This record gives sequence, C-alpha cells and structure tokens, in this order.
Amino acid sequence: MSMIELFIGFIFLYIIVFIALVLRGWNRDFIVPVAFSYARNMLLNRILAYIFSPLYIVGRFMFGLRLLNPVLRSLR
Repeated sequence: MSMIELFIGFIFLYIIVFIALVLRGWNRDFIVPVAFSYARNMLLNRILAYIFSPLYIVGRFMFGLRLLNPVLRSLR
C-alpha cells in the first residue's frame, strides 16, 4: 500500500466519520468502533486483493512506474 493510498483512505474515513457523527448527533461511543471496524475491513480487503490477485499487483506496479517516470527522468 502506498502512502498516497493510505492518505486517501484516511481522508475518506474522516469524511465518513464526520457524516456519521452529524447523523448520530455526535455520539462518540457509537462512532469510534464503527470507524475502526470500517478501517480494518478496508485494510483487510486491500491485503486480500494483494494476496489473491497477482494481476492486481502487476497493474498497481505498472501504474506506479508510470507515475514515477517523470520523477525518475528529472533525477537522471
């Protein structure tokens, strides 16, 4: 998992937590476990996707290389 993916995941998590807090009337005893279980499920899904689909890994790797290409060229 790249740092950018993790960052985006946390942003989505915070947005979902905020919406849920507003809907539930800021009941923190309810929302914190829900947020953590959501984050854990997201991580588990990501890990399972990495384990069970080599094509997914290759695709992510190629996409990462395509993103890094300009950076690597400027370093050369």
